[in-house]
Amino acid sequence: MSMVIWGMALVALCVLLTYLPIGRLHGGRVFLKDLLNPSVRSGLRISSARKSLAVCMELPLKERLPKLLMLERRFGRDFIAGDEVRSAVVATGLDDAVPHIGRIMTQSAKGPGDVVSGIVAAVQAGALEELYRIHVFRLLLDGLNGKNRFGVWSERIPELLIHLDKDWAARVLTEICEREPDHYLFTAILSTLQAYDLPVHPAVANAILSESLDHEFSRDDLMKRILMAKALHETDPTRAEAILGQIVETQPSVALEAAEALLELMDLPHPRYLLDDLRDSRGFITLSEAEKIVWHADQCGYLLEMDYLDRFDSEEEGNHLGEMHRALVQVGAAKAAAKLGSYMDLYGPNGPPANVADRRNIASSKGEAWGKAVNALDELHDSWEDVTSLAIQYELRHSGQFHKASEIRKLLNRPDKPSALNR
Repeated sequence: MSMVIWGMALVALCVLLTYLPIGRLHGGRVFLKDLLNPSVRSGLRISSARKSLAVCMELPLKERLPKLLMLERRFGRDFIAGDEVRSAVVATGLDDAVPHIGRIMTQSAKGPGDVVSGIVAAVQAGALEELYRIHVFRLLLDGLNGKNRFGVWSERIPELLIHLDKDWAARVLTEICEREPDHYLFTAILSTLQAYDLPVHPAVANAILSESLDHEFSRDDLMKRILMAKALHETDPTRAEAILGQIVETQPSVALEAAEALLELMDLPHPRYLLDDLRDSRGFITLSEAEKIVWHADQCGYLLEMDYLDRFDSEEEGNHLGEMHRALVQVGAAKAAAKLGSYMDLYGPNGPPANVADRRNIASSKGEAWGKAVNALDELHDSWEDVTSLAIQYELRHSGQFHKASEIRKLLNRPDKPSALNR
């Protein structure tokens, strides 16, 4: 009898230990048995590291660094957590962090990313000690010259150099721009110079823009032409706008980028950003008819691109399906309009109701058949135009019916040009 009791007690103990709660992960409770799952163990380590990191980040900088180094010793080999701690070490901006930066650079494949993200955070915080500033400037300068490879994080180098020492960086970047058109970061350098209103010699722009667009160009070469046309705009706006217009018409791979450049030069609002901000802040009544067309077309294009067609039956975006369809037709997005029209036909001869509850009821009443019908549209209409590009081209053709971008910024109390690091 005692053996039976002991056996039952043992089973009860095993059940208790198996379902013993030991913590929470992603909002759910974690039990002892879940530790058999390596992804759960990893998740718990990351969660623990982040909690400790959050505590460290509340400390003054001088106290923070030694605590971060202790955290690195504890979590440095853990996936994600180690990178976040190492980035925080670099982000202190302290002279005492300098000896650790070289080690972090080479410690893992993500090392250069940890260093760059840390420098960005330090620059944004604005508390850089002098030895740290000099060291990271030299490190990034070596990256610019190809001595240290930062991989996909290299694109951030030019703007970071500007923030660390604007005068010196401007001389270096301008010289590269003028003498090394094949530099591996040429496009990023040119973008940075323009973002910070640093001039490019017109001769440089003319040298790149002199070649006819009849030649075959890589995407990177076309982006150089777009940026150079923007640089030329200050001295020859007519030619610059003509070049960008030609790129829009003949180079579909970069038509959107060229159209966006024209928007900026002509002080016109981007539909997804400034124009949307104006609508969000002041309502549709603030927008002209042309602005409403562009806004509706761009919104619909974004939802189609993100494969969010099913959101129309359950979200407020679907309240404007009729306007969106007409807008797509007016900007010339015939294929996108056909796909949206096919979706609207699913609601029957009266079309989609203009409120969420009614559309949701129709979709629910058809059960699984509704989801299958919506999914079938992806096969029937598997490609469509770049709607945002067409919407912006429509805006350029009707520019007189749009608010000026500078007027909207003033109305919404926005800065004329946000910091490049924050864009």
